Amino acid sequence: MTLGVRPQHVEVFRERQRENAIAGVVKVIEFQGDKTVLTVRLEDSMQTDAKAVVPARERYAEGDTVWLYFAPAVIRVFEEEHLIL
Repeated sequence: MTLGVRPQHVEVFRERQRENAIAGVVKVIEFQGDKTVLTVRLEDSMQTDAKAVVPARERYAEGDTVWLYFAPAVIRVFEEEHLIL
């Protein structure tokens, strides 16, 4: 089973602001004009990498700790390559 969330739907915070947010460390920063794509290594048991899109005016550095929030309404569940939910 795989969970999928579009990077532009991931909320990024510098401090934990939501109860179900997951902490992670910024590993890669990709500047793309008016937006920046962050690759964040989550502090979960599998060391999962997640991507999030933030406005370019928000500055992050590799090694920064951030909190990611995935709203339940934007999470998609896949089994193999088939969408379940």
